[in-house]
Amino acid sequence: MNVYCSILTILTAVFAGLLVIDVFTTTLVLNMGGTELNPLMAGIASQPWLHLLIKTVFAVFIVLLACQAEHIKQHSGAVILIAACSMFLVVAVHNIRVVLFTFLG
Repeated sequence: MNVYCSILTILTAVFAGLLVIDVFTTTLVLNMGGTELNPLMAGIASQPWLHLLIKTVFAVFIVLLACQAEHIKQHSGAVILIAACSMFLVVAVHNIRVVLFTFLG
Protein backbone atom coordinates (compact mmCIF):
# COMPACT_ATOMS: atom_id res chain seq x y z
CA MET A 1 0.00 0.00 0.00
CA ASN A 2 1.46 3.36 -0.95
CA VAL A 3 1.37 6.52 1.14
CA TYR A 4 -1.50 8.02 -0.84
CA CYS A 5 -3.70 4.98 -0.20
CA SER A 6 -2.90 5.32 3.49
CA ILE A 7 -3.97 8.96 3.38
CA LEU A 8 -7.27 8.05 1.73
CA THR A 9 -7.83 5.35 4.34
CA ILE A 10 -7.13 7.80 7.17
CA LEU A 11 -9.44 10.42 5.63
CA THR A 12 -12.19 7.81 5.31
CA ALA A 13 -11.77 6.83 8.97
CA VAL A 14 -11.78 10.46 10.09
CA PHE A 15 -14.93 11.10 8.03
CA ALA A 16 -16.67 8.08 9.55
CA GLY A 17 -15.62 9.16 13.04
CA LEU A 18 -16.93 12.69 12.49
CA LEU A 19 -20.28 11.33 11.36
CA VAL A 20 -20.53 9.19 14.51
CA ILE A 21 -19.62 12.23 16.62
CA ASP A 22 -22.29 14.21 14.76
CA VAL A 23 -24.98 11.62 15.51
CA PHE A 24 -23.90 11.25 19.16
CA THR A 25 -23.65 14.97 19.89
CA THR A 26 -26.84 15.79 17.97
CA THR A 27 -28.66 13.20 20.09
CA LEU A 28 -27.24 14.82 23.24
CA VAL A 29 -28.28 18.30 22.13
CA LEU A 30 -31.80 17.12 21.25
CA ASN A 31 -32.12 15.30 24.58
CA MET A 32 -31.13 18.54 26.34
CA GLY A 33 -33.96 20.39 24.60
CA GLY A 34 -32.09 21.71 21.60
CA THR A 35 -33.29 21.66 18.01
CA GLU A 36 -31.91 20.25 14.79
CA LEU A 37 -30.72 23.16 12.64
CA ASN A 38 -30.73 21.21 9.36
CA PRO A 39 -34.35 21.17 8.09
CA LEU A 40 -33.63 18.09 5.97
CA MET A 41 -32.62 16.13 9.08
CA ALA A 42 -35.19 17.52 11.55
CA GLY A 43 -37.48 14.49 11.44
CA ILE A 44 -34.63 11.99 11.28
CA ALA A 45 -32.23 13.32 13.94
CA SER A 46 -34.69 12.66 16.76
CA GLN A 47 -34.37 8.93 16.07
CA PRO A 48 -30.70 8.05 16.74
CA TRP A 49 -30.64 4.66 14.96
CA LEU A 50 -32.32 6.08 11.87
CA HIS A 51 -29.98 9.08 12.04
CA LEU A 52 -26.97 6.75 12.20
CA LEU A 53 -28.32 4.66 9.32
CA ILE A 54 -28.82 7.74 7.13
CA LYS A 55 -25.32 9.01 7.97
CA THR A 56 -23.86 5.56 7.18
CA VAL A 57 -25.56 5.51 3.78
CA PHE A 58 -24.32 9.07 3.20
CA ALA A 59 -20.76 8.08 4.19
CA VAL A 60 -20.78 5.10 1.83
CA PHE A 61 -22.02 7.36 -0.98
CA ILE A 62 -19.29 9.97 -0.35
CA VAL A 63 -16.53 7.35 -0.13
CA LEU A 64 -17.71 5.66 -3.33
CA LEU A 65 -17.89 9.07 -5.02
CA ALA A 66 -14.35 9.83 -3.85
CA CYS A 67 -13.10 6.48 -5.16
CA GLN A 68 -14.79 7.01 -8.52
CA ALA A 69 -13.40 10.54 -8.76
CA GLU A 70 -9.94 9.22 -7.91
CA HIS A 71 -10.08 6.94 -10.95
CA ILE A 72 -10.94 9.91 -13.15
CA LYS A 73 -8.47 12.44 -11.71
CA GLN A 74 -5.65 11.64 -9.34
CA HIS A 75 -5.96 13.21 -5.86
CA SER A 76 -9.58 14.28 -6.42
CA GLY A 77 -10.76 11.60 -4.00
CA ALA A 78 -8.71 13.17 -1.23
CA VAL A 79 -10.15 16.59 -2.06
CA ILE A 80 -13.70 15.23 -1.74
CA LEU A 81 -12.92 13.51 1.56
CA ILE A 82 -11.16 16.60 2.95
CA ALA A 83 -14.20 18.72 2.03
CA ALA A 84 -16.56 16.22 3.69
CA CYS A 85 -14.38 16.03 6.80
CA SER A 86 -14.19 19.83 6.99
CA MET A 87 -17.95 20.18 6.80
CA PHE A 88 -18.60 17.63 9.52
CA LEU A 89 -15.77 18.95 11.68
CA VAL A 90 -17.66 22.25 11.79
CA VAL A 91 -20.86 20.39 12.74
CA ALA A 92 -19.09 18.34 15.44
CA VAL A 93 -17.38 21.40 16.95
CA HIS A 94 -20.68 23.29 16.98
CA ASN A 95 -22.50 20.41 18.70
CA ILE A 96 -19.71 19.90 21.26
CA ARG A 97 -19.75 23.63 21.97
CA VAL A 98 -23.53 23.57 22.55
CA VAL A 99 -23.20 20.57 24.90
CA LEU A 100 -20.34 22.16 26.86
CA PHE A 101 -22.00 25.55 27.20
CA THR A 102 -25.25 23.89 28.30
CA PHE A 103 -23.43 21.91 31.00
CA LEU A 104 -21.17 24.79 32.08
CA GLY A 105 -23.93 27.38 31.98
